[in-house]
Amino acid sequence: KKKRKKEDNDEQKLDDAELTELRASVVKSFKRLIDGGYVEMAKPIQPDTDTASAAANNSNKRNHDHMMHHMTSSSSNIHNIDEKKEETDDKNNNNNNNNRFDDASIVALLRHTHSYRRTFTKGAVWRVNVHMFHHTMRALCLGRLVSERYGDKVQFAGSFVTAALKVTANKEHAPSSYGDNIILSEEDRQKLQEEKGVFTPDDLLDYLPPKILHELKNKAGGARSNISSSLVALSSFGWPQVLMEVEEARAHPLGG
Repeated sequence: KKKRKKEDNDEQKLDDAELTELRASVVKSFKRLIDGGYVEMAKPIQPDTDTASAAANNSNKRNHDHMMHHMTSSSSNIHNIDEKKEETDDKNNNNNNNNRFDDASIVALLRHTHSYRRTFTKGAVWRVNVHMFHHTMRALCLGRLVSERYGDKVQFAGSFVTAALKVTANKEHAPSSYGDNIILSEEDRQKLQEEKGVFTPDDLLDYLPPKILHELKNKAGGARSNISSSLVALSSFGWPQVLMEVEEARAHPLGG
């Protein structure tokens, strides 16, 4: 029996370790979604002054009526309420004992890692960035259309267009593209707006499927040269026009 109990304890410890690892993975995944622009911090809601005042008055009236109701209640009802309260408190205590969200490793990750501490500020509320998801889906759909139209002329044409549109969406929505300056000036915002559609072959590397990127790297000239040549070829098509060459590839340090 003692041996069996020890095995159960070891299994419980293993489960706790796995649970801690799972929670750390959730936090890291959530951070990646924020850095990618798929989740954004919700701005505080500023209530209207008149509406807030009326709501406060209604709340005070409800509290007064509620207090008067309890003052006129019988002692037996008060006794029943106390019993229910004790029962509820016991349940809450049990829930608090089972609450392991303040795991030391998670707290250390949030407090002692600069990027996490800067991102997960106290009291922050998060929401899904619908615009980023729309832009991502649009990139996939347009890439598929380009592949059907020009895929027989330029290899991986659809993947290049999808990657370019994802780069554009990332510039617009992802805070990681701003660096440490989360609060941008009007001039910086204007500059980003003007340049959000401009990209180089190097910018596409992180957004191409691994299989395609591997094939491009193994071709003569490497990934950058092959992507640059494909983009130049795509820029020559005019019905419909997919992209345009802003600066000649040979004169640009990053391949155009």
